[in-house]
Amino acid sequence: MKAFKKIKHKIFYFFENIVLFFFVPNLKNNLIVIRTDAIGDYILFRNFLKPLYEKYGKLTLVGNVVCQELATELDGDFIQEFIPIDRKKFTRNIFYRFKMIKKLRKNSYATLINPIYSRDRISEDIVKIIDAKEKITSVGDCSNLSKNSKKKYDKNYTTLFPAKNEVMFEFYRNLEFFRYLISPVLNVEFHITLQQPQEAIHKFNLTNPYSVLFIGASAQFRKWSNDNFLKVAKFLHSQYGENVVICGGSEDFLNGEYIRIELQKSSIPCTNLCGKTSLLDLGKIIYNSYLLISNETSAVHLAIAIQHCRVFVISNGNHLNRFIPYPTKLCKNYYPIFHPLLYDTKYINKYRGKISTLNINDISTHDAIRIISNSL
Repeated sequence: MKAFKKIKHKIFYFFENIVLFFFVPNLKNNLIVIRTDAIGDYILFRNFLKPLYEKYGKLTLVGNVVCQELATELDGDFIQEFIPIDRKKFTRNIFYRFKMIKKLRKNSYATLINPIYSRDRISEDIVKIIDAKEKITSVGDCSNLSKNSKKKYDKNYTTLFPAKNEVMFEFYRNLEFFRYLISPVLNVEFHITLQQPQEAIHKFNLTNPYSVLFIGASAQFRKWSNDNFLKVAKFLHSQYGENVVICGGSEDFLNGEYIRIELQKSSIPCTNLCGKTSLLDLGKIIYNSYLLISNETSAVHLAIAIQHCRVFVISNGNHLNRFIPYPTKLCKNYYPIFHPLLYDTKYINKYRGKISTLNINDISTHDAIRIISNSL
């Protein structure tokens, strides 16, 4: 499999270099920003678009296609053009890749900024494609690249900003980068302002009071089991009279149906909206809820950004202290429900900033219910 990937990459790069030779940029723009990582990463970055706009004017943003709605609807005042990248197609479909190369080579830029701390092959290949006089990034780390690959990709940049060699919450990591770029005294507030958040109640025919269970995540090892969410949902209804709204991606719909049907057997009102909401819809649904119980994923970052007052997060400690828990300066109504080993200092140190191999389903519903009860 590794040999096949190497051959595929060599073929891609061979034809890519030919295409780059023939597609010469003929238009000039000021600034292009690369932000091709996940939804949560974009949410933790987007508040820096305003100071970027104030320094450079409207910018071009190359981003993950799943973030397009957030970028265009929330940040359109700062973005001249959003270029969406489908990450899977870009790495697997040669025709899609060449189509995007042509689009990315259309313009040249005075400045390219890649603020991603853990750069990956996709972001780096895009940086290589784009014609810019100045290319700026962070010295970053090797979470997503080998040392040799990172060393090679670093040569694509004219400037690498330094970064503290410690695990840092991602919003503050972004702040570190932009203080080098814009001003050493830069301060940015973390927030999302939703327009007409109440409309979600009528759009999806929801009945207050309700709590949201977000059962999705980007990887299976980050998903708490259906039965665990089911038990917590029954507790919320019996103790607080809460209706239940289940959210997640389209791939979570059948799991949502299982929970909905089981709750229906106990006469507990439940709505399964997995795969039926946009990101802004999800934000509005969470905004109107009594509380959110979620795997550690984009829904949590969205909830904190809209300043929801009761956010409970099921976590096996993946990337501990980088994405979880939220610092109290950013959110005071945030309640992590950790794997039991993560209450032991030696395990906290082991998983700080790293991928966790702990089984998320070792987190008991008893512990989750206890933390929820003590916090309400």
